[in-house]
Amino acid sequence: MARTRCALLVQSLLVLLFVIEGVMSRRVWCVNSASRGIGLEFVHQLLSRPNTKVYACLRNVNSPIAVRMMEQYNDRYVPLSVDNNDQGTIERLPELLKQSLGNGEKIDGLINVAGILGGGKEDLGPERSIQCKYK
Repeated sequence: MARTRCALLVQSLLVLLFVIEGVMSRRVWCVNSASRGIGLEFVHQLLSRPNTKVYACLRNVNSPIAVRMMEQYNDRYVPLSVDNNDQGTIERLPELLKQSLGNGEKIDGLINVAGILGGGKEDLGPERSIQCKYK
């Protein structure tokens, strides 16, 4: 039931994206936080379109979900090891993509569904930083 709601939400969002932005020709996508929930559903929906390739950013590229997706979609699904809790892996993502992209390939679209709140007073997330700045 939860996947059905998630799938309907993502399908609606993709339809809006394709219609409003006119990105029907985009074939190569990078989806951040692609191991579960909305991120994983974006991956499923994008790969349901022919000639689409997805670079999926997830913490564990050897997870059962990633392995199953690699078996199902072959070279159209490329898992990339990115931990959204580690700023270093996020900063290395452009280089990781350059190394992973095929000959002449480029990323046409990025979907970022990761959201991280700050952990406390020393670790301010964007929403807390804004609150502190404008109080």
